[in-house]
Amino acid sequence: MTHNHVSPRSELARHTYETGSMRRILVVDDERDVREVLRRALRRRGYAVETAENGAEALDLSKGPGFDAVLADLSMPELGGIDLVRHLRSTSPRTAIIVLSGHIGCLEGSRLRRMGVSEVLRKPVGMDRLLQVLRETGRGVSDGGATCVAAAPDLADCGVR
Repeated sequence: MTHNHVSPRSELARHTYETGSMRRILVVDDERDVREVLRRALRRRGYAVETAENGAEALDLSKGPGFDAVLADLSMPELGGIDLVRHLRSTSPRTAIIVLSGHIGCLEGSRLRRMGVSEVLRKPVGMDRLLQVLRETGRGVSDGGATCVAAAPDLADCGVR
């Protein structure tokens, strides 16, 4: 006897795909573990996820079907996060860019804001916070300025929103 049981997760993924609300996300990080954790966690929540280990690979992937959001590390070999943001802004101006970095200062945060990054999140970032940011950028809540979310007090008052 065959059971046609559909798990709630696969049902959610099917529903979001059929309604066209599935969001395509590109995760760019030179740390394989970070890419895989984010890929698995986001796919479980119904997102279509591609990964790249550096900015050059991300640019190649971005030449295909567009991404709704790019989650990118700043410090990567071949083509770093700042250069990736610059290229994506010129080729995909509507793509939300969320920068994830373990080492971010006020100057970099301000520079990213001027470049049109949607959010700047300090690693490690909790999945609940990341999902909230993805939902907000998907609804157009972000005004195009960067928000620097940091656990460190040195960034709390640096003037980066």
